[in-house]
Amino acid sequence: MILGAFISGILISLISPYQKTKVLHEKLHAIGYGFTIPIFFIMVGAQIKIEELFLNWSNIIIGLILLCIAFLVKIIPSYLIYKKRFGKDNALASGLLQSSRLSLIIAAAFIGYSLGLISKIIFESAILIAIISSTVSPIIFAYLMKKKQKMDQLEKNMFFE
Repeated sequence: MILGAFISGILISLISPYQKTKVLHEKLHAIGYGFTIPIFFIMVGAQIKIEELFLNWSNIIIGLILLCIAFLVKIIPSYLIYKKRFGKDNALASGLLQSSRLSLIIAAAFIGYSLGLISKIIFESAILIAIISSTVSPIIFAYLMKKKQKMDQLEKNMFFE
């Protein structure tokens, strides 16, 4: 269904230019973001039994491992790529900010669970990870940026004294 909807969008853009379909685009955008996408997230959330994740230690350990992996797969490459050009603090902050990806994880987990590719525990862990990473990443990013600004200001003050 997702692929079909995407291809329909491509066909609309091929058939008529954006200026002619601007009104249609705006209406579809309003329907998607105002109605159907929130319903999708409500339906996914309604399937989650978070309390079941905390019933035994193996579920908690799986969740923690997946959370660590979710952060590391964004932080390590960002750090390795950007540390020379932008500095270690900015590279780390960039990786943290990229770790916040709520809708992608939820959509992928829902599709995987619906197709029977992942278990209910992994599905629920992925949803919880998406919520945690989307909440924690911006907070840590803001903290690191404030800390960096303070350090930059101290260096600037020491330089001018």
